[in-house]
Amino acid sequence: EFAGFGDTSATEDWTIPKYRSALNPFSTEISDASGEIVAGGESANIGLLEMPAATTNPQGSGTALILRDSTGDALSQLWGQSFARTCQIRHNLDYPADRPDVLGEAEKCDADTVLYVFTERYFAKPPPVM
Repeated sequence: EFAGFGDTSATEDWTIPKYRSALNPFSTEISDASGEIVAGGESANIGLLEMPAATTNPQGSGTALILRDSTGDALSQLWGQSFARTCQIRHNLDYPADRPDVLGEAEKCDADTVLYVFTERYFAKPPPVM
């Protein structure tokens, strides 16, 4: 999550999920350091600094708009497995002036599902107006 800020510490083994069977492949599109959308790793987790991002999985079902923070980093691989397409953007609960237009983003993504995923420290923040 913090590699973009120069943190080079190794990932602890216990933080990497181990699945009983192999996951289905899916493709990702992420934002690079300049903000341009580029191809991401196949079946890869999507980090907070790589958003906005999208996944495509022909074996998945439905389209999800996912408004999230770093809590979604580990979940992004599972969303990529489940949905035919995901559009993942920051919720910006911590920056109220920069909160996305949820309904507009859902329309742009052609989402049939909207997930609002955030860490518990944001429970005290007011939810977005829709």
